[in-house]
Amino acid sequence: MTLSTRPLLCITGTTGSGKNGVGIRVAEMLKAEVLSLDSMKVYRKMDIGTAKPAPSELKRIKHHLINVLEPTDRLDLSKFLEQADKVVTECHKNGCPIVAVGGTAMYLTGLLFGVHDGPSRDDAFRAKLRAERDANGLAPLHARLKAIDPVSAEKINPNDFQRIERALEIFAQTGEPPSTQKANWFRTPRYDSQVHIITWPRDVLRRRIEERIDRMFEAGWVEEVATLDRTCGFSPEAIMALGYREIKEHLTIGGKEAPLRDRIKIKTWQFARRQLTWMNRYPHAEKIVCQDGDDTESIAQKIFSSFEPMWLASDK
Repeated sequence: MTLSTRPLLCITGTTGSGKNGVGIRVAEMLKAEVLSLDSMKVYRKMDIGTAKPAPSELKRIKHHLINVLEPTDRLDLSKFLEQADKVVTECHKNGCPIVAVGGTAMYLTGLLFGVHDGPSRDDAFRAKLRAERDANGLAPLHARLKAIDPVSAEKINPNDFQRIERALEIFAQTGEPPSTQKANWFRTPRYDSQVHIITWPRDVLRRRIEERIDRMFEAGWVEEVATLDRTCGFSPEAIMALGYREIKEHLTIGGKEAPLRDRIKIKTWQFARRQLTWMNRYPHAEKIVCQDGDDTESIAQKIFSSFEPMWLASDK
């Protein structure tokens, strides 16, 4: 049995795909509210580098799970789901559609299919791993994961410490490879849903990403990171936001800005490629392959026309 009799609309896509603008426009058409599925937009004051909606957009359409934590706070999947389920339940009870928008794969998968059975976090174990990372780098930790769970190691980028840490933590507490525990994750949906993936030809997407990063720098991204680092700092989760660690290191070491921009563009493109791989495996999703000339309005209209009949039928 699903958690709601009403369907959930989910809009996802890679970084730089334009999904957030489309989501806001679809929400306007549906008279809906937006549920953010972005693990970094939860943090206050991390505005430029996380590409948050503009203040005017946040006023125009009600958003949930944006600006709810300080950069020093921590949020895991279980806590996110607890809050997200409350939002969906309350809105659906009042006859209001929810447009869930974001590119954090773990949040979307968790919302629709739940959390696979796994142990709670072990702060002592994590502290030990982080000490090993600081002393020896990530390569030995990824090699250890490959030895115990080749399937997970193949899927996890060698530079993605957060996922390496969690995989090793699961194995340490259960003695079982994480990949075997996740095998049934997609089998029991928690909500009736319609999922749309916004994507672009790779050359267009890469250009969009690079142009967006340039706009972020011009909007004061370096100053944003410097102010946060000086006034409060970052939790281990918050500093994982794309580009923030690189800018923080740049502020410490110094140097020209152009190479920093290039490094962030390369890292962001690599991240987008991993997102594309994940989205290609997502079950029952409708992929919208955009072309030059497509705009927010036309993409939003396609999604609205697809979802509105499903929403209206659920009210009968």
